[in-house]
Amino acid sequence: MVKLECTQCGVTFNRQASKHKYAVKRGGVPFCSRKCAGLFRNTRTKVHCCNCDKEVTIGRYRRDSSENCFCSSRCSATFNNKIRGERTEETKKKIGQSLCNYHGSKRSTVEYCVICGKEFRRLSCKSSRKCCSVKCGKIYKNGSLPLLKKDVQEIILTLSDTLERTPQKREVTTKVSSGAVVHFGSWNKAIKACGLIPNQAKISKRCRCKDGHMADSLSELKLDNWLWAQGIRHSRGKRYPGSKMDCDFYLIDYDVWVEYFGLQGFKEYDKQVKRKIKLAKEHELNLIGVKPEDLYPENRLMEVFDFNEK
Repeated sequence: MVKLECTQCGVTFNRQASKHKYAVKRGGVPFCSRKCAGLFRNTRTKVHCCNCDKEVTIGRYRRDSSENCFCSSRCSATFNNKIRGERTEETKKKIGQSLCNYHGSKRSTVEYCVICGKEFRRLSCKSSRKCCSVKCGKIYKNGSLPLLKKDVQEIILTLSDTLERTPQKREVTTKVSSGAVVHFGSWNKAIKACGLIPNQAKISKRCRCKDGHMADSLSELKLDNWLWAQGIRHSRGKRYPGSKMDCDFYLIDYDVWVEYFGLQGFKEYDKQVKRKIKLAKEHELNLIGVKPEDLYPENRLMEVFDFNEK
């Protein structure tokens, strides 16, 4: 063991000779503890902020070019502004002109709202803003303001009183359905908020008709029930001649093939519709196509079939 003196506090302590030789070889300095080693290597000093006189540590905060020390950038800006003094009108004009030259001569331009005519300032020449506020912007984009929560409820309740049942989403305009989603989260949640019972059947769920047939959607259910109510004998899924495709309905007494075209707009579905129409022309079949506009919002099936002339 070797007796050594601590470089930081001066206390004598014992250490193994082999460890001391190894530390001296590497240029180490003897310390009695890790605390003394940390205090010896610590070069930070505590000073006071030049603006608010708050005590700060130099090692953790930056100095400015004049060797002044500040606790924050706010104190630095306040202190330097006091030294510079107030800016004159000429200085402000020069600063404004330099900013305008840097960002472009059209950085801030005066425009007039296309909806209300109010004057507003466009901050960038690349901006395509044409309205003074979000309210005017919605009118410019959609033609009118979105419906409020109470307006959506009033429309749904009025329609339910007219139809004497719970209205479906496709029976209202897009503005009402989107308003229901925005204010309530979904169409069924809006129906529940109005105190009505939402429709439980889904489009992808098979529904049982009044005559016992199984429909693939609510629209086909409505069409099948209407045929049953009119006393028209019909069958489901009759195969086209020379093909593996089936029709939606076949009217037995009239020899009429009926298709409900409810998904037009999809490429694969449109191709299938064209094939069925082509098959009907090749075999001279009486094909009637029913579209969603014939069922919603008003039932126009009597005009579509027009059995009174036959």
